[in-house]
Amino acid sequence: MHLETTAAAARAGKHVFLDKPIANTVEDARALTTACRRAKVVLALGYQRRRESHFRWIKQHIAEFGKLVNAESNISRDRLGKIDLTSWRYTAEGMPGGVMLQIGIHYTDVLEYLLGPVKAVSGQFARLVLPGDNPDVASLVLEHEGGALSTLNASYASASEYYLMNIYGKEATAYYDMHGGLRVLRRGATKADAVACAQNDPIVEELEEFARAVRGEVAPEMDGEKSTASLAVILAGIKSAKEGRRVEVAELLR
Repeated sequence: MHLETTAAAARAGKHVFLDKPIANTVEDARALTTACRRAKVVLALGYQRRRESHFRWIKQHIAEFGKLVNAESNISRDRLGKIDLTSWRYTAEGMPGGVMLQIGIHYTDVLEYLLGPVKAVSGQFARLVLPGDNPDVASLVLEHEGGALSTLNASYASASEYYLMNIYGKEATAYYDMHGGLRVLRRGATKADAVACAQNDPIVEELEEFARAVRGEVAPEMDGEKSTASLAVILAGIKSAKEGRRVEVAELLR
């Protein structure tokens, strides 16, 4: 519904805030972005995970990591017994790619935020536990333009909610998980040091940014173009899983 509702809002002169993903197709994403640009209204996208204080800390100190070489991540939730098959969220038509487009996109975004744009994707998807026609487990290998490789595993079929993000650089490594917080291990050290990160509310922060953008004070951190590119990474993973080959993100953006 994002294209239809966003186009209507733009025609009415209303600024638009959308939650990720921007759309299910690149075509729709570009159309709604164009509608907002032509109407001269703000379009901002909700990608709150990149705003979490531990990821902001890593971004602020990323130069200290030296050459970025690798990352591994996991974003998992328990949806057993909680699936409503009448909801678009859990159908292949309403949410192609299942768990990867629904929640995995949060961490493909964080990986791009920290390691840079993704050039190509290799993906595998499976339905192992949940009912319906959509994947509940998915894995991606991401090739970043800077040369680093990263992996993302996403699941709706695990026993509990869990988030993991480890960033490996030539000079330092950051370890984050939702239970242990953020730690950093620097070259030559024998143990990782805990990093104290103040608790923040990233959803409040992105909505406050949207308000400032409406007032003309800032540009949205995630706009239509950037969110379309983010969508293309997931679509490349879906295409890869279906066709059994590595897929360049540029294929989806032609």
